[in-house]
Amino acid sequence: MVEETTRREGLQLVEILHIDTEGSQEFFTKLEVSAAEKCECQRLLFNLFSQCCQQFGGAVASWQGDGGHAFFPVGYKSGNSIQAARDFISKLSVLAQQTATTLGRRVTPDTARRKFRIKAHFGTIFFAANPGLDSGPSSELDAFLKYEKELAPFVDELFITEQLRAQLGGPERSLFQRHKEAAPYGSLSTALYRMQWQPKDRARNILEAGRSPKDITDSEWQFLKSHILSQRMNVTARNSITTGLIKLISDPQSRGQITHAGLTTVTIRALYNYLRAVYLHHAFHIAVWRPVQHDEPACLEKIASYPTKQPPGRVLVSLDDARYRMVRAFNSCSPVVTSCVDEARLNGEWVDHDASEADRSHGLHSALQLPIYRTKKQVGEYAEKETMGVLSVDSDKPDFFMKEEVDVWTEDLVGFLANLALAEHIYRVGLTEQQQSPS
Repeated sequence: MVEETTRREGLQLVEILHIDTEGSQEFFTKLEVSAAEKCECQRLLFNLFSQCCQQFGGAVASWQGDGGHAFFPVGYKSGNSIQAARDFISKLSVLAQQTATTLGRRVTPDTARRKFRIKAHFGTIFFAANPGLDSGPSSELDAFLKYEKELAPFVDELFITEQLRAQLGGPERSLFQRHKEAAPYGSLSTALYRMQWQPKDRARNILEAGRSPKDITDSEWQFLKSHILSQRMNVTARNSITTGLIKLISDPQSRGQITHAGLTTVTIRALYNYLRAVYLHHAFHIAVWRPVQHDEPACLEKIASYPTKQPPGRVLVSLDDARYRMVRAFNSCSPVVTSCVDEARLNGEWVDHDASEADRSHGLHSALQLPIYRTKKQVGEYAEKETMGVLSVDSDKPDFFMKEEVDVWTEDLVGFLANLALAEHIYRVGLTEQQQSPS
């Protein structure tokens, strides 16, 4: 528990936590919510935010229906606003369930899930005898509250200013990664830091521990349920590939043959549908890269993408340029994970291969590159692999892909990778036959 903070009138150092509902008006309009239902939904939000703040020594200072801010007087311990924000984020699924119940179950909890911009700051506030009259240096506080999207660029993520980060102890400070360089936001000048997500409990760890069912924690049980569901959807997606191939070879123009282009297309489309079905609140972009050996220097060429169409002209990156993550994945025949593209770019660890990647509207915020390969020879645990291409999967959520979970992703997507390897083999066989055929 957090120390009890005695309220006293006068200037005090505080942590400030601010939340704001993203697209609140559009949310309620889309669900055709009545005035009474909207009022109840806003009450649920206020209660959750207030409870999370009170649990860690804070109190709501101002509320506007779909958001507000709270003050956390600084005692001997810093970081209470961060603890409250983490608690709030962890309970968003509960809020969605409550919202769906309020709306008479005419919408699902997934549809009733609201998104929030969340940020925290450190500053000086004048506490009045009446809590409703508390105020701070108007210019800095107003700037912190006003610049919602600039200081909290992603929803359901916690961002803090450098002023607050400087107050944190080592363990808490290490949770935050620099997201933006220092810049002015009205009268407030600050760098921006984002709280990194931590790897989830994995079914593998549960099984390896040899624990009995009664020893499994709630978070582990929740993961097991979601993992079982995702595996069912994985099988469904891979079955859709078979259905798609049957449709392709049934086309008279195909002459009963499976083409490399057809197999690649149905595979990445099925992979996209699988990801969207399992992770409803996130967007994805998929691309396949193939080596082009006859070019000088040797290059990787983007041969397919989904859901966006291939841009006009060829998209090439040199296999000698290790700045690009798909090149590193190809040359090493091993996965490459970029947890947060924006932060990697800021630290000089990411290079955009074209202008579209640098555009925030592209939705590229976390990236995974998986080698497409075939095993030429295996002796015991040693396997000689031939890299045939690279599968790129991008997500709009920072930390969606994490290095600690890359083996889980590799296992989940192994069937899709096998299909893509087969497509590349078909391509190479066709290319060889074409080269050997008499002119």
